[in-house]
Amino acid sequence: PPPPQETADSGARSQPSAVDQPSPEGEPQLIALPPEGGELYGPLWSPAGDQVAFCSFVDDPANAVAHASVSLYTPKERKLSALLTRTGEPKTFHRIEHVAWSPTGDRLVVSELVGLYESEGDLVGWVMPASGRKPLELPGDTELPCWSPDGKRLARLRLDQTREEPRHYIDVVPADARSEDQSHLVVRPGEFEFIDDVVWSPDGRALLCLASRKTKAVVAVARVGDGPAEPRVVAELGQAFGFGTRLVWSNDGKRAILADNTELLFIDVRSGKVDRRQFPGEVVGYSADAEVTAFLVEDRLNVVVRGNESPQMLLELDNVEDKPVDVVFTPDLSKLVICADGKLWLHEFAKG
Repeated sequence: PPPPQETADSGARSQPSAVDQPSPEGEPQLIALPPEGGELYGPLWSPAGDQVAFCSFVDDPANAVAHASVSLYTPKERKLSALLTRTGEPKTFHRIEHVAWSPTGDRLVVSELVGLYESEGDLVGWVMPASGRKPLELPGDTELPCWSPDGKRLARLRLDQTREEPRHYIDVVPADARSEDQSHLVVRPGEFEFIDDVVWSPDGRALLCLASRKTKAVVAVARVGDGPAEPRVVAELGQAFGFGTRLVWSNDGKRAILADNTELLFIDVRSGKVDRRQFPGEVVGYSADAEVTAFLVEDRLNVVVRGNESPQMLLELDNVEDKPVDVVFTPDLSKLVICADGKLWLHEFAKG
């Protein structure tokens, strides 16, 4: 595919619009609305917590075309800017599937589904500066790319379609890779039926993945070495979680964390022991080490700090049954962004 466009009149339909309307003190502020007929999704804070990246998507079945974009919002300046715009001729399809910041916040990696309208399409990866200029296309298909802690490598899911049943596998490539020859296989095809998420260990020596094996969910660790290694299954979780379930490796390297409806699961990476923390509603977001958790009770979004039994109600939402709710926190826990009903809100916590 051609390189992503930085800005284009033809891509205006995929661009969100900024909202600069103060909210009552202590309440979340609406900061962005979706393009007409579109949706916003996938918010992610930069490592410094000074910008949030998010995606937009517009499906136009009348013209058999789908548009996509990635935008950046800077809270300090109340500024909304376009990072990239993906548009096409009629009968083409573009959707941003995943965005991840580099550890230093100067680059992003983007995974895009692109193809003919109503076809399966291909997953293409791009690495680009936070300015959006001069993107580099990664070799081979790229799904759920994630940065190594030193920002030099990317782990990603690939799909082996040579078998009767396609199977996921994992490889690692340099962040500036230009050839498939630079790909390093970590988890072979066939180890798992499908892989739902993959993250690096804090020391950059291993990968943690949430996967399906014999229709059941497992959390497994694979060492990143000179060749593919047999993954070590840390815990068997029974039910399958589904693609898009977020997996976190705690900063101390001791626990895997993921949400299961109204619970957070804390899995000891060494022993496989699973501890569960129950919440009054569906968990829709949590900070890196789960110090703060966001959950829904009917249409009310609440947050609670670990060790505090008194949740704070932040926002009443619409259409929570029709569209997913996503909440992400800044690394210093001073702010959060709420993506719900295709819109974006910003909330800043009171100091202390």
